[in-house]
Order: sequence, then structure tokens, then C-alpha cells
Amino acid sequence: MTWVQAQEKNIQGKILDVTGKPMAGVSITVSGKPKATKTDDEGRFSLSAVNVGDKLQISFLGYKKLEKNIDNATVYNLTLETNEERLADVVVVGYGTLDKKEVTSAITHLNGKDLNVFGGNGVLNALAGKVAGLSVVNTGQSDPNSSPSLQLRGVSSRNAGLGPLYVVNGVPGGNVDNLNQNDIESIDILKGGAASAIYGTRGSNGVIIITTKKGTSEPYAFYDGYASFDLPNNRIQVLSAEDFLKHNRGTDFGGNTNWFNEVSRKFAFNQKNTLQLAGG
Repeated sequence: MTWVQAQEKNIQGKILDVTGKPMAGVSITVSGKPKATKTDDEGRFSLSAVNVGDKLQISFLGYKKLEKNIDNATVYNLTLETNEERLADVVVVGYGTLDKKEVTSAITHLNGKDLNVFGGNGVLNALAGKVAGLSVVNTGQSDPNSSPSLQLRGVSSRNAGLGPLYVVNGVPGGNVDNLNQNDIESIDILKGGAASAIYGTRGSNGVIIITTKKGTSEPYAFYDGYASFDLPNNRIQVLSAEDFLKHNRGTDFGGNTNWFNEVSRKFAFNQKNTLQLAGG
């Protein structure tokens, strides 16, 4: 009978970022085993009683998870890469811009791509359901020129309305009704008092900062279009001329016009087409 026992050994190493600086507090675990440790202030770590073939899992907030198989080596110097998809976004605040990883206030950042999944008419309608705590109410959807009302931070004690302050390309009080959602680069919603303090009492109901796209020298062509039909939920049944006379409500002048049908349609057709060309 032959006994085979996995060879246990001690390992050590160092975790660095892409610039070569040591990373403290990086979590290092052995997959499938109750072994774990963290790097010290100099990025160093050590593990005892591990086996060849075990898999190290290295993770840190804001960085891509790294897996490394243990071989015959005893020293492992590894590099973690930043998660660019989550940290590369630039968030616009009142005092300038910050990387997303540096934001500590109550700020929601939306890219232009987040708005294009909505085929509605207008930028504000596209915000519905995308920002926690943001209420978007539109009571006049049958009117193509109507704008929804937004409420971000509750009812204000100051007699200045309930809507947030809009800042378009750094200009407070901009008109967002004339903006095409395909022209927007990003939208930042400042909900916390620290983020919107620069705007004073005007930002007491929150601030929505809109940054539009800029021209580019690279050839660029883009088309977006959509079409929709709006149907009335409840059509009012009005009295005919005969029914009106049965109740002695007026004099018969020979007319029998259903004015509700005359001023309304069975459905409303909406369409929007956007063509963008750039280069030069």
C-alpha cells in the first residue's frame, strides 16, 4: 500500500498596484479552504500550510479580482489592475469634476447610454426609475409639449417650488426641455447637501447637472429613431342630441355633433428621429 500526502509549505509575497506602489489591506484567500490573510502597510503577506495546486484569490475594492495557482515557488509578487469600468467615470460636482472612486457624497451618475434605452420624448422622462429617491410625474402625457415635474429631496420649506435646480454645461437654470437625450454626455444628480452647497438655497431641492457632448475630429455618424402610439385609457361617453332632448336639457336646433370625437383622436402617433454627423 502506498501513502500519498500533499506537500504543505509556507508562502509569502507582495501585492502592488499598476504604478508599483504597495497595497495595504488586500484580501487574500485560498479557494475552498478556511485560510485567509491581508497585506500589511508595505503590501506584504504570508500564508502557512498551503499545498501546490491550491488557488489564491486576491481581491480589493475597486480592483479586478486576481486568481493565482500555487506552484513550486514560495515568493509571489502580484499586481492588481483597477476596474476601469466602474472607476473611470468622471462625476461632475459643483466645484469641478471628480473620479467616481473619489466621490463620497450622495451623487448619482448616469451616462448618455443610460438614457438612450428609453424611447420617450424628453430628457426628464428618461430619468424615471434610474435614480433612487427621484419622483418623475407627468400628468399631461397627451400633450407633446408638456414637461414632467421632478421631486428629488422632498417638500421644501422655502417658497421656491419643489423641483431641483438644473445646471446645463455649467449654467444654472438652463432649459432642459429643448435638449435631445442623444446629445447628452452625462447627467449627475446631487442629492446630498455637501454636493450641492455651492448653489446655496437654489440647490435646496437637489441639483441636476447636465453635460452635453462635444465635437470630435474623428469621423462619426449616429442615427436614432423611434415611433409610438398613445391610446386613451377612458373615453367619455357623451349624450347624443336625442338623449339630451329626452331630459329636457335644451332646444333642438337640428345639430347632432359629438364634440368629444371631433376634438380627440382614437390614437396619437409620435415619432422622433436624430441624425448626428461629426468630423473634420
